[in-house]
Amino acid sequence: MRTSFLASIWFLAAGCALAALVDALSGFSGLDIPRAFTVSWLGACLASVPALSMLLLPAMRSGTARTLGPFLAGLLVGCAPFLADASLPMLASGILTIVASGFMILRMKQSVPGGKVIALLPIAAVLLVAYSFVLGKTDGRPEINRTFPQRSDPIPDSRPDILLISIDTLRADALVGPRPDGYTLPTFDAMREAGAWADFAHSSSGLTLPGHVTMLTGQDSLTHGVRSNFNPVPANQPWVSEHLRKAGYRTAGVISNGLLSSDIGFGEGFEVFDDSDVPLRGRVRFFAQGFAGRGWLDMVLPEGKLLKLIDLPLFRGYRTNKGTYEKGRATRTNQLANAIFDDLYEEERPYFFFLHYMDPHDPYGTIAPFAGSLTKDLPPLPERLPVDPNNGLLGDAAFLLEKDLQSGDPARIAEAKQAVHYFHMTYLEEVAFMDQQVGLILERIQQSGRPTVVLLTGDHGEHFGEHDLMKHGNSLFGELINVPFLLTGPGVPAGARFEQDVQLLDVYPTLLGLSGLLTEEDVERMQGTPLVLQGKLQESNGPRIAIDGQFFSLREGNEKWIGRWAKKEVPEHKVDFFGFYDLSNDPQESQNLGEAAASDLLTALAEALARDKHDGNAELSVAQAAMTAELGYVGDAEDDVPQSKAEEEEE
Repeated sequence: MRTSFLASIWFLAAGCALAALVDALSGFSGLDIPRAFTVSWLGACLASVPALSMLLLPAMRSGTARTLGPFLAGLLVGCAPFLADASLPMLASGILTIVASGFMILRMKQSVPGGKVIALLPIAAVLLVAYSFVLGKTDGRPEINRTFPQRSDPIPDSRPDILLISIDTLRADALVGPRPDGYTLPTFDAMREAGAWADFAHSSSGLTLPGHVTMLTGQDSLTHGVRSNFNPVPANQPWVSEHLRKAGYRTAGVISNGLLSSDIGFGEGFEVFDDSDVPLRGRVRFFAQGFAGRGWLDMVLPEGKLLKLIDLPLFRGYRTNKGTYEKGRATRTNQLANAIFDDLYEEERPYFFFLHYMDPHDPYGTIAPFAGSLTKDLPPLPERLPVDPNNGLLGDAAFLLEKDLQSGDPARIAEAKQAVHYFHMTYLEEVAFMDQQVGLILERIQQSGRPTVVLLTGDHGEHFGEHDLMKHGNSLFGELINVPFLLTGPGVPAGARFEQDVQLLDVYPTLLGLSGLLTEEDVERMQGTPLVLQGKLQESNGPRIAIDGQFFSLREGNEKWIGRWAKKEVPEHKVDFFGFYDLSNDPQESQNLGEAAASDLLTALAEALARDKHDGNAELSVAQAAMTAELGYVGDAEDDVPQSKAEEEEE
């Protein structure tokens, strides 16, 4: 019995290996073949366990051979993805092959022909898996090109340099709201005094990808069609970087969020684009997409977990920030930026520089002297909340607090609110650190003596207990879509405040206007507003629209309507009512006035939805390279939320 059972396991693995090899060779190429074999073989072996258990039945405890049945069973289970390719759902093909494989094990008791050769397959499979793990460490991203190309086109006359700073996850009220004792922002305050500012800029989303697509293309989410971090970045977008490059500008970018990396689609128009401080997770997601709906591991794992499972062992070489910490990360960003400034200031040609900081995204925490400046006298956090000494307060802990806030238990809620305040103060300590780091960059600009337009904003905000929520990507309330807006430089009036909020839509036309490149044709085709013309502030036009994978919001004046996208089985452009708020009397959006009160916005809602270009069936192609992953965002729509840095590093 012992020999027969072990032999059955061996030949079952051999059958799985043969099917996995065919699967890998037919659907993948190059170095992805051993990686694909690993995923296919391990998945098939796992799925074969139910069939193998047939050998433990009392009726099967006699006999010695039984190698043909297990071999054919493993081969059949390994071929389930091919049935899925033939339009049979993976679940159905899985059940069918497992049942059939069990029948083979029970009925076929003879030895497999050529058994000695086939018996070598599991050994070869183990070697191929080991090789795929070696590839995971050695095969990695290409070298970053940090050399600007030679240019023969004329150098534009009297054009200012342009620096666009985006600070991830930065709430507007972190700069312009009430400040706790000891919380100072000298750099941001100096920018307000030196230029123009708004109470907030209206983002197009509570998520990174759609917010930045709007910022850099001047299109709202209805026009570019990107709702979530899992939608592809559409090709042929009107990138501000490309516009300025064609106008004679040098173009450069330094980013610190993998969702903005070149393999996601954000390097267009940049002569130098340094994303070396983030992993190229789009590469991993493209590979994982090859198993979507047709792989055993993809079927048995929770949604989005396959990418997390394969990332570290099979694609570690693409993760250049291994061993680095989140605390003080902006210092690394500044080092990369200063290396580019060294080259930019060696020539007279003006530049456009997109500088993105990941701080103060979770995990929350920073370095001295800011660490503890606002939290040292607060009650300590409960021990159950995970804290990483190198990275800070983890996103996992924020999710735990969110559950407490929504628990309905007064004691849990009271304890959670105290901890949430601690989280918020830690976040503000990180904002104060960012104030210092941005100040160092502005000092570098001032030392150059060159006229420079600086626009500072963000992609989205963050929840700290408002609406019983934490983090972002889970609402379109003001805490998530109100981001800072500071603007300085030639042509910008000093100490000027916009009477109304502005929009991320306005970034592109505003930069063109201040560079002297804005044409009447640009004004007509752009959705946003050039916010400064001839030294005077302009009012941002149009309704305020924000979208993510779950929600749609529209605001006109002080009336704000929020809807939830209908389920996938109905037309994807249909929205169900979620809430209606009068911001003049309820700026915190705490009083839902009901659908009947929203009648004045129905026409605007219908007009907006009629131009929605989101395509829920859009494939994440190689050309677009638009697969998101940095931060471990999982799932889509309801699950489109980021995990903690520490959890990501442990994958």
